[in-house]
Amino acid sequence: MNKNKGFTLIELIITVAIIGILAAVATSLYESQSKKQRRSDAVVALTTAQTEMEQYRSDNGVYATAGLVTTTSPKAYYTVSVAIANSGENYTLTAEAAVGKAQYDDTNCRKFIVTDIGQYSTEKADGSASTNCVQM
Repeated sequence: MNKNKGFTLIELIITVAIIGILAAVATSLYESQSKKQRRSDAVVALTTAQTEMEQYRSDNGVYATAGLVTTTSPKAYYTVSVAIANSGENYTLTAEAAVGKAQYDDTNCRKFIVTDIGQYSTEKADGSASTNCVQM
């Protein structure tokens, strides 16, 4: 008796299907974790901008947009902007995901916002508040 050794076509199809499913799940999880890790770029940018703003106020007595030297985050995933209020007495810093960059697809945490009194908030792409972002 001569037994054929090998795999049947069905066994091969099932194996390929399982590998495909595992690859799809792994890719999705990887992308999700990458978005979460890139959010730290916004935190670093805002922390740096806060330091620059406080240094400017220390030197000049008021806040001003001139105090904001950094307009992009260290890895360029976010664009940083500043809004001055009350004749330079208050500011709001915003780190928004840069258009065309990988982080722009992170619709749950599109903007990170901090004020001169240390109030932090985050917004989704639609402008509503988000609570699942990195805590600062």
